[in-house]
Amino acid sequence: MIEHDVSVYDNDPYEQENLLSMSNYVNLIDKYSIDKSSFLELGIGHSKTIELLSQKFENVTVLDGEKELVNKYNKIYSKIEFVETYFEHFNTNKLYKNIGMGFVLEHVNNPEEILKKYSKFLEPNGKIFISVPNANSLHRIIANKAGLLEDIKMLSEADKRYGHLRFLTYFEWVSLFEKCNMEIEVSHGLFLKPFTTQQIHSLNLDNIIYNSLGSTAHLFPEISNSCFFILKNKKD
Repeated sequence: MIEHDVSVYDNDPYEQENLLSMSNYVNLIDKYSIDKSSFLELGIGHSKTIELLSQKFENVTVLDGEKELVNKYNKIYSKIEFVETYFEHFNTNKLYKNIGMGFVLEHVNNPEEILKKYSKFLEPNGKIFISVPNANSLHRIIANKAGLLEDIKMLSEADKRYGHLRFLTYFEWVSLFEKCNMEIEVSHGLFLKPFTTQQIHSLNLDNIIYNSLGSTAHLFPEISNSCFFILKNKKD
């Protein structure tokens, strides 16, 4: 269950890279989804994801256990249906063509349980769209090799404030999906991060260069800071 101080989203030092990753997440969903009639997204987060999804899909339903966020954004996005519920508690008889988990699995107590639960809500040809952080991000590898980061999976105090419970590498995420009997249809990187956020900001990069860190990441998901996956249920 996601439990953290939602005030961390105010004056967020990671906002620029997060917005780029979230925009790329939705753009890839738009590219690969066939049916645009409805979308089920887990979590509100910064709200940028749900705002963009509401522009791409006719009907968007968003699940979130944070009452404060649900009340806030229910007033802002009239087109979106919000359901106040923990992901573990949600149940429905409806089947979906499109289910999104944008930066969710690093927060929940048991990502395997969530994946298996929501895979049952998929239509036969439905897809789950996922974005997750990558412990094997290039900037973490460099910091580790330089002796500045003891373990690439280490959670900082900032990570904990955001409610992060884990960092997995690209290949560990792949193994988890396979363990859940799901097939990976597509994988991309969302943002290639060569240095820390503070170091990148100090370079005053032109937006063209900054955005290219997103497009370049598509080619190198294994070392990108965040990754995108499309999952389908394996055929029996």
